[in-house]
Amino acid sequence: MESRIRVEVEEAIRRVRGFAGRQFDPRDVLSRYFLNVMASMVLGQRYEYDDPSLAEIMNAVRRRVTAHIPELEVCSLLRFVPRFRQRMKAMSFASTELKSIAEREVNISFVITVCKII
Repeated sequence: MESRIRVEVEEAIRRVRGFAGRQFDPRDVLSRYFLNVMASMVLGQRYEYDDPSLAEIMNAVRRRVTAHIPELEVCSLLRFVPRFRQRMKAMSFASTELKSIAEREVNISFVITVCKII
């Protein structure tokens, strides 16, 4: 696991150095870093930082996180209020989308692993 993290740290450092002192939003680099660490542990592979699949996963995670409704954890009755009901639908859609992407990536990873064995 340490070697996987080290690979991602080196890539993140290389990306940050690429900005050559210019301002940038570190959230993008850090999001890709964390997602790649998780992907390497779960799927056994990493994504290049400019891979469209990584961008898709990153955007789906972002939509799911922003759709979270902490108020419902305190007061579940809010789920009957129209505004919260709409947010719950968005959260459900984002969760379904993320699950679908995860299943696809696991299946791809499985096929790649089987092909390497054969």
